[in-house]
Amino acid sequence: MNRLLLPTLSCLLAVAIDARAAQTTEVADAFDAYERGGVTISNAFQANLTLWFDAQTARGVISREPVNRPTVDTGCVATSVRNCVPLDEVAWKSNVYWLRMQAEFGLYKDLSLTVSTAYAISQNFQYNYADGITPDVSSVDTTTGEYFFLEGEGTRSKQKGWGPLDFTLRYAILSEDRDDTAPSWVVGVGLSTPWISKTYRPNTDPATAAEPAGMGDGVYRLLLSTAASKRWYVWEGQGDWRSRDMQGFVEPYFTLSYALPMVGPKAPDEMRKAVDPFGRGPSHVLETRTGAEIVPYMNTRALRKIGFLVGAVGRFYTAGRNYSILTPALRELTYTQEYFDIGAQVALLVRVAAFVHLTIGVDAVYSSPHLLTNEPEGVDSDGDGTLDQRNPYFCGNTSGDKCYPDTSSIGISYDQAGTRFRDSGHVTFNWYGNVAFTF
Repeated sequence: MNRLLLPTLSCLLAVAIDARAAQTTEVADAFDAYERGGVTISNAFQANLTLWFDAQTARGVISREPVNRPTVDTGCVATSVRNCVPLDEVAWKSNVYWLRMQAEFGLYKDLSLTVSTAYAISQNFQYNYADGITPDVSSVDTTTGEYFFLEGEGTRSKQKGWGPLDFTLRYAILSEDRDDTAPSWVVGVGLSTPWISKTYRPNTDPATAAEPAGMGDGVYRLLLSTAASKRWYVWEGQGDWRSRDMQGFVEPYFTLSYALPMVGPKAPDEMRKAVDPFGRGPSHVLETRTGAEIVPYMNTRALRKIGFLVGAVGRFYTAGRNYSILTPALRELTYTQEYFDIGAQVALLVRVAAFVHLTIGVDAVYSSPHLLTNEPEGVDSDGDGTLDQRNPYFCGNTSGDKCYPDTSSIGISYDQAGTRFRDSGHVTFNWYGNVAFTF
């Protein structure tokens, strides 16, 4: 996910992409013939089928800006905000188990169509007091009660169901199979759709063990990507590429991808400007991966190999109204600040036969600290210092919401600068295994 653990993005981007550098730039072929080393290679049709199982676990701490906090004397005042350190409030953790499926079909020469989806067997959130926090000092779950409960077992939620259904066209501009002096370079364009997923509506869906919520967000996404790799042989057996039995190589790779959200009719009203002028879409996401596939042994006759992958991942999220890590607890989407992920990936790669690949690996990703509740209070269109329109999603602007003075013992908005919630210490581990069949 994972990161914000968004129902859709966790499927779209948190998945450990098939951890083979060659697969990153390998495109299923069809109706093609080319020469290599004086030999004509014919590909009437190729297809790849990949099945994944992912187990993702994430945890962190939700802190809160301490300015003007009535429950805790921090010595922090609004005139010295830069000297204020957010105070820990909530410890959270999440587990999600994904079954992912992907099929790639050759269309013509180096052009292919990929269809992929995923099913979340279970996603669970749990919230408790952070270390050293009690009802006497908490501004979340106080002795008088506030936003959600932390005592005892704390607040819990459960989701499951289908994620997005994605369609991607990939084309190999350069192919090392055709010219072994050139790198492999692939570009892709795709569409992620919410057609088969159930939209999670936190204000109405129970999201309990008895009635789990869905994993969709009702958002379409335009997917743009490019990837490049180049194989460097470390050692080779005797003979040319047709007759040698063994070789070893290193294959560095680089990928860059971008997801542009397009809010659809199934999305919650909070995201839709057509429903409300303060409707805001979710984050745009830019991702890059780089690393190398290291193969000390490959039998070129039997097409068996053993290799390893070592890589890094970086991901940037723009500000947006998202399913954040606070959504199951507050039962609403929250407007999150921009932030980034940085992480590492290691994997074992085994090709047991010409048509069967196995991968086992783990990702570890750190998310930078960022605000989770950062709604603008409203719009001052004429610049006179008075709000002409108040944002109904700013907590405290609507009668009866959690922060409205008549219904809250504190009457302080968690969207107000000085009392906003902040994600910190956010770490995600993703253990995965996959099997890929090539036809």
